[in-house]
Amino acid sequence: ELVTRSGRLKLALAAMVSVCLVLGCEYETVYFSFGQHVDFYHSYRGDSPDEEGFGKDIRVITETLDFLENYPMVKMSWEFDSWQTLEQRLPEYAPELFDRIKARIAEKDEVRFQSWSGSLVSAQTPEEFAASVGWQRRNLLDLFGKVENGVYPQEMMHTPSLIRAYRDLGIEWVSLFYSASSFTAFRNEVPLSGRELYNPLWMETPEGDARMIVLPTYHHSDVADFLGMASWARVVGASAPGDSLIFINFDADGESWPVILKLFLPGLVKRPFVKFCTPGEYIAEHEPVGTIVLHRDQADGVFDGYSS
Repeated sequence: ELVTRSGRLKLALAAMVSVCLVLGCEYETVYFSFGQHVDFYHSYRGDSPDEEGFGKDIRVITETLDFLENYPMVKMSWEFDSWQTLEQRLPEYAPELFDRIKARIAEKDEVRFQSWSGSLVSAQTPEEFAASVGWQRRNLLDLFGKVENGVYPQEMMHTPSLIRAYRDLGIEWVSLFYSASSFTAFRNEVPLSGRELYNPLWMETPEGDARMIVLPTYHHSDVADFLGMASWARVVGASAPGDSLIFINFDADGESWPVILKLFLPGLVKRPFVKFCTPGEYIAEHEPVGTIVLHRDQADGVFDGYSS
């Protein structure tokens, strides 16, 4: 009775891993993808190119890429706001980092939509929304020569009618957090289980007249909840039938990025059943395993839609 829910989960995970190590479990293939959410404008920090502003972003992203130089099999999914980050601050204040990101995207990484200006898309008129998506598409193609037709909504802000709007403009899939922490989106509205937790799903409008793919997405708190990435992979590989994707996406300025990678990536790459890809590559090769309908607005924060 004195064991907390988190403690019980950790004991259960440890027991499952111990049993698998003793009995020799057969693991299904578990893919890992990592996503960098880059936005050099912060309402809670300054607009200076130092640690008080977006200089922290530059430092942390650089530390992350420095470490990943040792792991060429690891791919990244990038999303940027175009107006502040790509068109102004990255090229002016971090040109060498900008070149490194461009080289990675040219070689193996993907870049997808976020928001041209970081604006609240559900407050836009259809004409404004179409213009914003069109501006960002041109911006990404000009800079990187390609764009994946997926989207990371700014602050996970999603309204059901956006499904039709995105599909009309050629955007085929969206990532929404299904994290166990306060940075989440639809976990409290639609419970998932089994393969649904780690595979693409169809997300339909409440009216049933449009649908797009949604990818359940996780972040660093979930890594801690599973006691590391290798143990998380073992749990998923031993319990979920067929292929699975653990997509870990988080703010690129999070100082936990280099920490969790240094702690857990060396052990993860040693697992023979673990592979690395971008989420776009996984979606291209794997059909959705279920269908969900979201009836209310989503946004990360405190489980209350846009009120957060």
